[in-house]
Amino acid sequence: MRAINVWVFITSLILAACGGSAADTPGTGTIPTGCVAGARANTSSVALVRAFPNLNFASPIAMIPAPSGNRFYVVERAGVVKAVENSPTSTTTTTFIDITALVSVVGEGGLLGMAFDPQYVNNGFVYLSYTGPARTGAVLVSTIARYTANAARTALDPASAVILLEVDQPYTNHNGGSIAFGNDGYLYFGLGDGGDANDTAQNGQNIAVLLGKILRMDVSNLVLTRNPKYSIPATNPFALNLSRGSPFATSARCVGGCPEIFAWGMRNPWRFSFDRQTGALWAGDVGQYNYEEIDVISVGKNYGWGCYEATRFNTEYLGSCPANLDHVAPVLQYGRAEGSTVTGGYIYHGTAIPALTGQYIFSDFGSGKTWAVSTPYTNPTRRTLIDGVPGVASLAEDAAGELYLINIYNNQIEKLVAANNTPPTPAFPRTLSQTGCANVTDPKLPATGMLAYELNAALWSDGAIKKRWFALPSNSGIQVEANHDWSYPIGSVLRKDFYLGPRIIETRLFARHSDGEWAGYSYEWNVNQTEATLLDSNKQVTINNQVWTYPSPSQCLGCHSMAAGHTLGPETAQLNRDIIDPSNGGTINQLTYLQGKNVFSSTLPDVTTLPRLVDYANPALDVTARARAYLHANCSNCHQPNGPGRGPMDARYSGTFAQMNICNNLPTAGNVLGATHLLTPGAIADSILYQRMHDTGTTRMPPLDTVLEDTVATSLIADWINSINACP
Repeated sequence: MRAINVWVFITSLILAACGGSAADTPGTGTIPTGCVAGARANTSSVALVRAFPNLNFASPIAMIPAPSGNRFYVVERAGVVKAVENSPTSTTTTTFIDITALVSVVGEGGLLGMAFDPQYVNNGFVYLSYTGPARTGAVLVSTIARYTANAARTALDPASAVILLEVDQPYTNHNGGSIAFGNDGYLYFGLGDGGDANDTAQNGQNIAVLLGKILRMDVSNLVLTRNPKYSIPATNPFALNLSRGSPFATSARCVGGCPEIFAWGMRNPWRFSFDRQTGALWAGDVGQYNYEEIDVISVGKNYGWGCYEATRFNTEYLGSCPANLDHVAPVLQYGRAEGSTVTGGYIYHGTAIPALTGQYIFSDFGSGKTWAVSTPYTNPTRRTLIDGVPGVASLAEDAAGELYLINIYNNQIEKLVAANNTPPTPAFPRTLSQTGCANVTDPKLPATGMLAYELNAALWSDGAIKKRWFALPSNSGIQVEANHDWSYPIGSVLRKDFYLGPRIIETRLFARHSDGEWAGYSYEWNVNQTEATLLDSNKQVTINNQVWTYPSPSQCLGCHSMAAGHTLGPETAQLNRDIIDPSNGGTINQLTYLQGKNVFSSTLPDVTTLPRLVDYANPALDVTARARAYLHANCSNCHQPNGPGRGPMDARYSGTFAQMNICNNLPTAGNVLGATHLLTPGAIADSILYQRMHDTGTTRMPPLDTVLEDTVATSLIADWINSINACP
């Protein structure tokens, strides 16, 4: 069982010294240290357990309960639906349907949703929502198709497909894709605004198009000989407007309002659900640069986008917005300090966790937080149930009303359960000197046995000077992966100190707990430089006329992504450098030195054959090598396959320039600061990569914890872009 709420150590474990001594074989540890990550606390009434511990899925993005019986259908993004018995002892799945040949997973595309017909037991109808490949005028095509199950209801017949609706997508993001039947028996479908920043096509407020809307259709009696094949519910706000073109037409417009529209003004509704008791429609709508929001959707209502991002008037919007726009404010909103991409959830009506009854449970994909919101929603309060589990693409509800998290990062499905049987554990040490990772007499110094390390290319941190150490538990070693990332054993702790001038201002610990999960902790130093205190949330202070941001635990995991291997700096190419040998003052390769300390689980190859980044601040070195080193160190944690960064960019140093997917490539989030392409050869003014580094506003990259421009890096990237004559 994995109980999660606040990122904590068990104090007694982290202070316990490790016995033994260093051996002469790999992976046997170094000098014993008390800096060891133990278990995390359980201060919540909620825990997570793997729903199917014997099974693995491939990029699960949704999970739908069977209309009857105790079975789930897991929707995998590539285009496969797998059936599984809802039991922790399940060992097999069966393929319900495979439409991978029809699905495009470009950008945010894929098989995105599934819904059983209310009469499925009798008619065998199932509806799938997916994005198809590009065609003239569209980079993706959002599609709803009906399929029919065989007589035994064990599989869908791919040949039975009936296309109900196709909507062209001008960009690869903001596809929406959720579908579900309401208590009224109608099929609901969520569509984003079509992509681009600030809704430049003005789809959210345009009732003559389907993008940026929640649609509602009557599919109870399809007429296969007409288009559209479905009917329009009489209470849709524009139900009587039949002066529209075919929904299959690329430029279809509905003068006076599309009859399918149920509500509008959505940016990207990502997961909605119906309260099984009241029928209320709850939706998460993904924000842009400032706020995420939760809405309760009512027929004929406008929810504000792109004139409003939650309650913030969107001054960057290029359309015309009246100051008194009639729109519905969100039930709840939260800012970038707490998350970055909302995942809508469910009103809890289960029995396993009585404390949650009647509360709305939802997650944030980026920060990994899951919250409970009290109802009635006229004055909601919110509390954190789970922290630090990023990648929740959907929540799911079973027949009994119990809830599950579908995680596309770790490919797991986990169930929310009561944590009453898990004993409470102490809070994380409130001062750095108590953690076991600092010298008790002078916490500015690391604990005995921690090993210092240096990087070739450092992450920009608003000009701060950083010092770094790590500690391994005894009789364990770092595993060097095939891609040269380092996998640290359970119990490992990394420490990083930040200095502005001579003053130490922050210490961060990054620890791998006994459950295998990583967690980050930020300690703020006092003015006397004698002690640092743990922060429970993010904080901004002014130091030497400079704004400094202390990250929250969830913000730590926003950068330390699973795709990047969690630990960002310590990897082969970063540590493959010469250092001063602490033992004799001479020069030694850092990897060779660490291998002599037995920190690796196996012997390294000759270090001259291993990858090595350059110091991007050294102007004497090759401009391309320097630029690739900077981008790897500062951008690749998010911008790589399966990373949290949006768009196609792959900033890792190991790929070719062509494999970076940036040259003359259009952005998924639209034009930024006047630039139209990620990188335009020889033109920094038309290169979003440069412009976002140069900006200090809401479009800044990197987006977290920095407010100052790295002028050395922006000059370097400008020189690199200007040196490029053409795309490969």
